[in-house]
Amino acid sequence: MKNIAKASLMSALVLSTASGFADELSIEFPSGRSCSIKVSSSVTAVAFLQKLPLKLDLEDYADTERIAYLDFKLKTDGSDGYEPHRGDLCYYAPWGNLAFFKKDFRYSKDLFFIGRIDNECIAELGKNSAVLIKK
Repeated sequence: MKNIAKASLMSALVLSTASGFADELSIEFPSGRSCSIKVSSSVTAVAFLQKLPLKLDLEDYADTERIAYLDFKLKTDGSDGYEPHRGDLCYYAPWGNLAFFKKDFRYSKDLFFIGRIDNECIAELGKNSAVLIKK
């Protein structure tokens, strides 16, 4: 039965929209404000969706990213890395952390795209140290 559920989830995510995104999530802040995250259909994004809801503690990294360390690893099969842009949510495999990019950054073979947040949300991320991500 688990394999059927997994296959259904994979099928649903592969049938992504014309914009290239398969799903939309909510990121909620302690202030009560929320923003959306558009999620890709990549293997890493599917693995991320299976872990929701997630409470994350954010910290600044190099004035380029807001990061949160995960207690688990995400699958990264089938990707050649990624060059992140402002608003991207990515997974950095060597450290096992999520990264919300505040600025464009260079390509890394160890970075995997999960989704994208709205520009208004980037400023809100900088004001908060904790968030909840859910469907």
